[in-house]
Parts: sequence; structure tokens; C-alpha cells
Amino acid sequence: MKKLVLLCISLFTLTNAVAQHDTFDTKMLNAIKTIDNAGNDAKKTIDLAQNFVQISHENDTNWLGHYYASYCYIMGAFLQQDISKIDAIADKAEVEIRKAETLEKNNSEIHCIKSLIASARIMVNPAERGQKYGLLAANELNKAKLANPNNPRVYYLEAQSLLY
Repeated sequence: MKKLVLLCISLFTLTNAVAQHDTFDTKMLNAIKTIDNAGNDAKKTIDLAQNFVQISHENDTNWLGHYYASYCYIMGAFLQQDISKIDAIADKAEVEIRKAETLEKNNSEIHCIKSLIASARIMVNPAERGQKYGLLAANELNKAKLANPNNPRVYYLEAQSLLY
């Protein structure tokens, strides 16, 4: 009888854990699918970032929720028309990417987001911030390249940086 009760409890716990993981994966997949729907709307993109933050709280051992939250925040910063709001949005992106980095060390994609955060900060005042944040952005891209030389996003961001 004891064995049967323990078996039932074990099965219930395992089933519950699997169901929670499936819920996280499903929510992440659905949220990722909506990124393109935000288009060029800063508010929609930032709202989507907040959705990823909520999802990441459900499974705080997975770096992807924080990564996508940071990605959406920084894309929202680039879309922001009011430059006085860019730093606050970049701060939120930085908080989320740091959380992702604690869970996933030396990841090329994380370094790419950190480079984008530095690039967004330049937009606030290019003359005053260009040298400091431009160097930070380039350093993060170099780290990304070292982490994964086959990541095409690194080369895309380098080219984009050269263009501007």
C-alpha cells in the first residue's frame, strides 16, 4: 500500500513538472510567433517584452525568456520616437539580458543583444556617447564572434554598424 501511494505521488509530481514545462514552451513559442506582428510599433514591441518577462518568471532557470524580453525591449528602444525614453527602455533590456547571462554563459546571441543595447544608448546623443558606447558595442560583437564564429547575426550587426 505504501509503495502504491508513493508511486502515485511520484507520478503526480512528474506529470505536474512535465505539464509546467510544456506550458512554458507553449507560451514561449506563441509569444515568439507574435514578434513579427508588433511591426514597427514601439509600444507593441515593449508590451511583448513585458509578456516575455512574465513568461520567464514561470521558468526562471531557462535563459530564453529573459533573452527574448531583452530583445523586444531593445527593438522597442530602436523604434522609440522620443529619445528621452530610450535609456529607460535600454535599462530594462539590460536587466533582462543580465539575467539571461547568469543562466547561459558566453552565448553569442547574448553578446549580440548587449551590443544592441550599447548601440541604442548612442542614439540618445551620438556626439557625446558615440565613442564610449561604440567601443562597448564593438567589444560585445567581438565576444559574440569568439563564442560562435558561425553566428550570422554577428556579421549582420557589424555590417549595420559600419553602415551607420
